[in-house]
Amino acid sequence: MYKEAETSVNLEGEMSEWFKVEVGVHQGSVLSPLLFAIVMVALTHDLETTMEEFLYADDLVLVGDSWKEVEEKFVRWKSALESKGLKVNINKTKAMRIGRKSPNGVVSTVDPCAICGKRVGRNSIQCRKCKYWVHKRCSGINGRLTNGMNYECRRCKGCISDEEEEKYVKLGSDEIELVKEFRYLGDMIGENDSTGRAVTARIRASWKKFKELSGTLCGRLLSTNLKGRLYKACVRSVMCYGAECWAMKKADIKRMQTTEMRMIRMMCGKTLRDGITNDVIRRWTCVEDIEEHLRGHRLRWLGHVERMNEESLIRRVQHKMIEGKVKRGRPKKTWEETVKNDMKRKGLNIEDAIDRGKWRRRCRQLVDPEFVSG
Repeated sequence: MYKEAETSVNLEGEMSEWFKVEVGVHQGSVLSPLLFAIVMVALTHDLETTMEEFLYADDLVLVGDSWKEVEEKFVRWKSALESKGLKVNINKTKAMRIGRKSPNGVVSTVDPCAICGKRVGRNSIQCRKCKYWVHKRCSGINGRLTNGMNYECRRCKGCISDEEEEKYVKLGSDEIELVKEFRYLGDMIGENDSTGRAVTARIRASWKKFKELSGTLCGRLLSTNLKGRLYKACVRSVMCYGAECWAMKKADIKRMQTTEMRMIRMMCGKTLRDGITNDVIRRWTCVEDIEEHLRGHRLRWLGHVERMNEESLIRRVQHKMIEGKVKRGRPKKTWEETVKNDMKRKGLNIEDAIDRGKWRRRCRQLVDPEFVSG
């Protein structure tokens, strides 16, 4: 099949000369993914992997407590792969430090204050130079904020000095670009360990898919019930991709609810001025609240995790204890805390997850029967 394989290229209607194909697998062949997986397993058979080294197809993630530990893993993997004839694309390789505060103080992913980094509200003013909004308490302005004020924040004036930001990190003999966020398997991972960036990325992807189907979803050929089914299959699935693993905040859920209601109202040709409540719109389209949908997703995934072998990678990651000091204040919301609240809200017990059929029936019963279609 691959012995002495030849091909040619069709360029603007003209065929090139035939040439030999000595690298890669056939594009479009059903055997190609299987052959690729077999080759990768054979190449990495001698490498001792840990649960801080993730290899999915040809994407590799290395996690460490220090740059020295990451460097050792990087050099070991690179040397092993290159000894088998593979090459590591340094331009596509990125490095990220998780759990640090940005040098410019910007922490929030939505409307961050230029001084403290927290999200701003109504009582704020915009800097004319950097265009960031600033809290009244951080602005240094005495008195009331008024429109037309020619304001420049303390950071732009030079009163607050920023540390020089690292752009590259040296791993072995290679310089790797240091980034603040990175997309891995469709999910967005940020340096501040928050779901805000992932939610923003999924909302943008869902709007893109909604616009592709707007001719059908917003047209008059389909009933509202059928539009709801199409929306849940093609748009909501994009928005909720990977959400079963998120420890979501109320602000993130609110953003997703607002986005979804805008889409559903566009599908029905209704606006807020029509005075029709969200519950009525949802009944027309048979689309349940996205918060309940996300809760069901998390509980189903919890059932899969609880039925896994204790030696599986996911179970080991779930029970892994993170070393280090806990900062003052309320700890960050965790996934375990989120699913415990979901079970308490729905009256479920973790022991029921062992029985797959029973757990699946209970999770299906969580959805309001009015919104179950088909």
